[in-house]
Amino acid sequence: MRLSIPAIGLSERVVPMGVNSKGDLEVPAGSTSDIGWYAKGTVPGDKGSAVMDAHVFAGFSHLDKVAAGDGIDVAMADGTTRRFIVTATKTFALADLTPQELYSQDDGRYLHLITCAGTLTPDHSTYTQRLVVYAALAK
Repeated sequence: MRLSIPAIGLSERVVPMGVNSKGDLEVPAGSTSDIGWYAKGTVPGDKGSAVMDAHVFAGFSHLDKVAAGDGIDVAMADGTTRRFIVTATKTFALADLTPQELYSQDDGRYLHLITCAGTLTPDHSTYTQRLVVYAALAK
């Protein structure tokens, strides 16, 4: 798969990911610009919320510039492309982001993109916030 967001000049490979030993969504290596897709979840374009992530200093370095109305294209392995339209962006304090904010929409066909935001934590292990971009399948 490939994820493209023309508004920010993004066109990157999508790689399947799982969860780590702490139960957190895995993220592709920061040395790549790959976008991770939670492969045990929803397939982009199917009913539910497909979730993709990448590091803020790598694949999603300009995700904060995405705005409502922007298009997101997911080129699927079968040669089809699924177009999503951004409906909202929201920044959460790290402690306030719940799994429901990412995975629970099942009344339509959604794509949720997530990356870090804010500042580095004092121990430099992560960032203080998360940016989530919400998009719905175009009709």
